[in-house]
Amino acid sequence: MVIKDLLEYAKNQLSNIAKDERINEAFILLSFVMKKNKTYLYTHMDELVSTTHIEEYKESLLQRNKLMPIAYITKRAYFMDMVLHVEKGVLIPRGDSEIVIEVLKKLPSHKKVLDLCCGSGALGIAYARKFSNSNVTLIDIDDKCISIASKNVKKYHLENRMIVIKSNLFNNIANEKFNLIISNPPYIESKEINNLMVDVKDYEPRLALDGGDDGLLFYKQIILKSKNHLLKGAHIILEIGYNQKDAVTKLLEQNKFTNISCYKDYQKNDRILLATY
Repeated sequence: MVIKDLLEYAKNQLSNIAKDERINEAFILLSFVMKKNKTYLYTHMDELVSTTHIEEYKESLLQRNKLMPIAYITKRAYFMDMVLHVEKGVLIPRGDSEIVIEVLKKLPSHKKVLDLCCGSGALGIAYARKFSNSNVTLIDIDDKCISIASKNVKKYHLENRMIVIKSNLFNNIANEKFNLIISNPPYIESKEINNLMVDVKDYEPRLALDGGDDGLLFYKQIILKSKNHLLKGAHIILEIGYNQKDAVTKLLEQNKFTNISCYKDYQKNDRILLATY
């Protein structure tokens, strides 16, 4: 089977994917399997594809048609200008989370930075790459996240300025203090998990989604305990759910944080809270 026939086959197989997305996804998956970019595929439509690649491609199409996220199939997620390694069991970084870095670009560089609930390490690594004088600690409770974040740190050659620690929030960093804490914690209400889109609820880790009964479980812990790990005048920046601005702002105010600012994401939803300690 040649490339153009295989792509046509893929369009028919991706019946559970929106019609206007099928050809694009067919190209993405074939590029991954053949290790060729889209331009190559476009310009070699009559090239014969090996039996091995055909079988791999068909398997990837089956997975995608079951709505497995493409990032888990290809083990790649795109964030800022990075291509991060991800696997099932690690939250796929979202474009809206890039707002965190866009906001922090407007502030002076922070020397000691903590990325709490780091997942793949996307936020901490993006910060370290932007600010070359920063030292960043990545923390997560999950072994898979620790492994994947470590791979991504190594991929971008940041081992000399970044450390990855397995910890339940602040438990394993003693009395260490930071100029900046970044966190995108689990914030979805437990009862809402089953209402999420199939590709999220059935494939992404519940540990990275479930924020307890009110969605605020981790904010309450992080905001309270962060006071023991922030230097005077330090910042905390939190990603929040679209309807959590008032509740999380109140938690920050109750814990004596000041200069609280909210920033919207690309869909104009409240997404980021920045505060000073």
